[in-house]
Amino acid sequence: MGMGKKLADASAKILSLENRLSGTLKPASLVNQVANWHILAILVAGLLSLAVFLAMVARALFVLYGKKRTA
Repeated sequence: MGMGKKLADASAKILSLENRLSGTLKPASLVNQVANWHILAILVAGLLSLAVFLAMVARALFVLYGKKRTA
């Protein structure tokens, strides 16, 4: 009977510890915030790259069209 009581006490302590730790260790929200920042950074970098690319294409077409017009 003494062994059963010790086992029950140990189980209760483990459950109590588990409940405390589950409230303390919650890295999921931090991981999601970091992941969202990475996605946002990639999105901004992609949009800036697209803007630069379109500006280069527009300038090249402007230069080519301008040369044809003056020639």
